[in-house]
Amino acid sequence: MHGFVQNIGRTALNFLAAFGRITLFSITAVRWIFTPPYYWQQLLRQIIDIGYFSLPVVGLTTLFSGMVLALQSYTGFARFSAEDTVATVVVLSVTRELGPVLAGLMVAGRIGASMAAEIGTMRVTDQIDALDTLSTRPMQYLVAPRLLAGTICLPFLVLVGDVIGVFGGYLVGVYRLGFNPSIYLARTLEYLEVSDVTLGLVKAAVFGFLIALMGCYHGYHSGRGAQGCWPRNNKCCCVGVNLDPDCELHRHNHVFRGIGMAVIPKIELSGVTKSFDANHVLKGINLTVAPKESLVIIGTSGCGKSVLMKCLNGLITPNQGSIKIDGQEILGQGRAALEDLRRRFGMTFQFGALFDSLPIWENVTFRLRHQQALRQESSPRHRRTNHYPAWPCRISH
Repeated sequence: MHGFVQNIGRTALNFLAAFGRITLFSITAVRWIFTPPYYWQQLLRQIIDIGYFSLPVVGLTTLFSGMVLALQSYTGFARFSAEDTVATVVVLSVTRELGPVLAGLMVAGRIGASMAAEIGTMRVTDQIDALDTLSTRPMQYLVAPRLLAGTICLPFLVLVGDVIGVFGGYLVGVYRLGFNPSIYLARTLEYLEVSDVTLGLVKAAVFGFLIALMGCYHGYHSGRGAQGCWPRNNKCCCVGVNLDPDCELHRHNHVFRGIGMAVIPKIELSGVTKSFDANHVLKGINLTVAPKESLVIIGTSGCGKSVLMKCLNGLITPNQGSIKIDGQEILGQGRAALEDLRRRFGMTFQFGALFDSLPIWENVTFRLRHQQALRQESSPRHRRTNHYPAWPCRISH
């Protein structure tokens, strides 16, 4: 009995925790919808993907649903001599309930899983971390346009689905059941009110928001923890860092140290420790890199190289220790201070470019276009500038 009560309590606490996480996630995403800068290109892409490419499946589903509804309604109402109500039943059922539900199901199956897979892949392949490195907020760039597009597109899909569904009922009623076309249309419009249509559209907007929210939420939080994406993210071959006790460090020092001159290290780590659940990745790491000094630390996969790099960049907060860049402590700094820090150095990511869907030139100019460094679209003249931002690049293994 005691174990049964414990299971109930654990389930209830897990449910409340998940509900709280989703609520905070949705509040944050909605806030970023109304916060500049606005990524109109991303919004347009999502509108085309969610709205335009979902039209065929929504249209076919509502068409056959309206046809079946008219046929089966006639079979039932004919027993009570109420055949003339078929048109009214079809139009009210489609506009109030079937249209939003069917369109929501089709969009959820097509778009919800696609969003979760796309954003989840970006999480696993460091592309979301790359956005943070470029001082672009992932919630604002990835989640907000999808939520807005889902909320906008689904009512339009439902409106189109309502028309097609009612048309499907008309086809069956006129050409299969023998109704007079004029009388069928008159019955269709006689009891239909504006509130019936608007109720379905409001439901559709809510469904669209929830579908996009759940897809983005599960994708955004995929692969977390020691058993999630971290083991896959520690295969870095471009900057190797072996944090095992028996690691061997190879330094090539180019710095000239004058007599009596104090040199502030560019990077200084002291007692850095990081663990994910019971998996201890970093254990008391002490490291100093002087100006103009090259440091390469090589180790096997899974020893914590990528975790250390992300700690240096402020993407991960260590459990304890100190990290200083140019003598400035970065632990405990706010997002604005970290963004200013990230503008001063570059960082490569192991799996690929910033976005797999973007061409090379858009990846190169991402910082320029999305941080409003230039107010007009990137042009070939940018190739001559000497002030290139840091961007993730493809690394050959």
